[in-house]
Amino acid sequence: MELIRNLKDWRDRSSMDRTIAAYVSARLRPKLGIEALGRCLKDGQRRRVYEAQSTAGPVIVKIYHPRRARQARNAEVAHERFEAAGVGVPRLHLSDAGKDAAEQFGLCCAVQERVKGSGFSADNPASDDDLLKIAAVLAAIHADTGDSGDMENAGDAVDARGQFGLLSKPESGDLRRDFVMKNIERRLGRLSEIDSGAGRGTAEELLLWFEARGAGGADYPGAGIAGASLLHWDFSPSNVIRRADGRLVVLDLDKSLRGLYGMELIRLALRFALRPDEVALEARTEGQAGFEGFWLTHARRIDPPLAAYFNAMPAEFAADWELHRDFYLAWGITSIASTLSRDLGRADLPESMRDTLGRRAAKLWGELAAATRAP
Repeated sequence: MELIRNLKDWRDRSSMDRTIAAYVSARLRPKLGIEALGRCLKDGQRRRVYEAQSTAGPVIVKIYHPRRARQARNAEVAHERFEAAGVGVPRLHLSDAGKDAAEQFGLCCAVQERVKGSGFSADNPASDDDLLKIAAVLAAIHADTGDSGDMENAGDAVDARGQFGLLSKPESGDLRRDFVMKNIERRLGRLSEIDSGAGRGTAEELLLWFEARGAGGADYPGAGIAGASLLHWDFSPSNVIRRADGRLVVLDLDKSLRGLYGMELIRLALRFALRPDEVALEARTEGQAGFEGFWLTHARRIDPPLAAYFNAMPAEFAADWELHRDFYLAWGITSIASTLSRDLGRADLPESMRDTLGRRAAKLWGELAAATRAP
């Protein structure tokens, strides 16, 4: 059997199907009673997700390209950390991310429980009670700031795209500062992909604004917090499931890492509390524009879950947020705008959707640039 060594092989459907079938027969059938994989739920460049039936019940099977083995290992460690924090996660039945699977089959694998429940979306938004529960989940995750041993005994180093594996250590020795700037530089790199009317100049302006606040002096975001928070790093409505009994379960832990809590906490406001069309910095009825206008306009919806979050956290988190909340908001909107910019490049995107996304991305970039220029 030929191994799946490169992305060309990975994209070869017939070759991948044969390899995966051999893997299921050799590894998943004897260990979990999985006879065959069912429907493919996600077919990504380096990861495929399938549903299947095991002796333990319905499961989700994730097949990774060997270059993504670290994600599979991250998920295994993250499950342990999240469970220790009291966060609901799917049961992990199998993590097969060692050299053995990669050398024998050219892939890695993780198998987890398939969770029954309803997700959050525009058609099924989070209620005020849900937001408080989501805030409690984030607080439990972010309160795990590791210890000196975690930081010193590094696993994988920072890769070329600025991604940090769980418990890994940046070369500079300052995880929070490197985490902030590498991710911001990567996000702003997408600005050139759209015609926003500002082009690369806007990206450069925003980068200078972030650098001045994110890496300058002793008061950069997170400087007063010991350690670096555990982050889910793909915390979105589609990755939080509400069970029938009301309990929340967090899915897809394979991107988990350590970094700066506020860069994930802002998603509570921008992804769960607000509709996509509400995320903007334009002038509002309060007569305030920019960052302050945003917080004033959405205070009723955003403030209660944020207050619940900080009530559950050490005092230094609230103090940091008070100093740097505009920084975190700018990061959150930059993340949304850059994702819109990326989606514009999809070949299968309908023209009507392309036009809508293009206008919205340009609007967000323009408002963010204007807000960061304000005195």
